[in-house]
Amino acid sequence: MNWIVVAGLGGLGFAFPPVWIALGLYLVWALFLKKGLRGSIIKKDISALLRSGRQSGYIGVHYHEAEAYALQFGGRKTNSGSEMSLVINGAPRSVEFSEPFDDAEKYKTYISVE
Repeated sequence: MNWIVVAGLGGLGFAFPPVWIALGLYLVWALFLKKGLRGSIIKKDISALLRSGRQSGYIGVHYHEAEAYALQFGGRKTNSGSEMSLVINGAPRSVEFSEPFDDAEKYKTYISVE
């Protein structure tokens, strides 16, 4: 949850009371809906990658979201050289997420499925 957004909406709510509704909706989304949506997007992207016959490629989520997803399901951080990656060992495959170095792909995550 982004506490800057919460503080900003809370402060604006005193000057413009309808902003309290936006604050409430943001809190519901951040506390209850975000994890499920993130998980479904990542699972869909991994399935599409495997259906295309590839073992690696970019998925359309930020690395920090993929990091939170991996840690939620027992992933661990590994440091291989200069690259920080996350590995989820699961049946039947292991999935590795890594942060892209290319600025053109900075809003995506590189994934490798073994």
